[in-house]
Amino acid sequence: YPVGVTENPAFRIRLATEPGFLASLGHIVRRNLARGEGVDHRLLRELAGARNMEKSVRAAAASNPTAPKEMLKDFLRHAWAVRVGLAKNPKLPISIQRKLAKDPRAEVRKALVMNEQTSPDVLRVLGMKEQDFRVQVALAHVGRTPDAVLKRLQQDAHPRVQREVQRRFRDPKPFVAMAGLWSTIDQFMEEMNEPYTT
Repeated sequence: YPVGVTENPAFRIRLATEPGFLASLGHIVRRNLARGEGVDHRLLRELAGARNMEKSVRAAAASNPTAPKEMLKDFLRHAWAVRVGLAKNPKLPISIQRKLAKDPRAEVRKALVMNEQTSPDVLRVLGMKEQDFRVQVALAHVGRTPDAVLKRLQQDAHPRVQREVQRRFRDPKPFVAMAGLWSTIDQFMEEMNEPYTT
């Protein structure tokens, strides 16, 4: 709906004639506009281009697959919550993926791992050096992580990482269940101490 709203003549007239029009819109409206695929790039920059804009609006713009590449590059210098939104962008150029793989915040790296469009090469580079167990669990869980990374993670001392790697080797196609903690229905039911019947 955001593109339709922004193309409405009344919206465009108010945007052109009322300097504070965007600021007068509610936070949720601005966030949804920033998230809208196909929203005019000038409007997207006005909504989320400056660091003084709300983080959730900037994060929504950063996750927008139609955001211009120059704007995505700028988001690399924004707050970590915005970089999490950037890491979730399904159209993220590989050059930005590589930079996010080196991000100091584990939340950003984990979001990058969970992005289905992240390059396996980026996952490999990230996975061979990653130390944070939350990111390691995510790497073990996603089906695109290279085997070399899984073998490295298998040596990790954290029990959640080891458990997820073991599940991954038993079932190479992870089943996404509650909170992504179980890789198959059988394992989920086993942990819930309930028999699984078909």
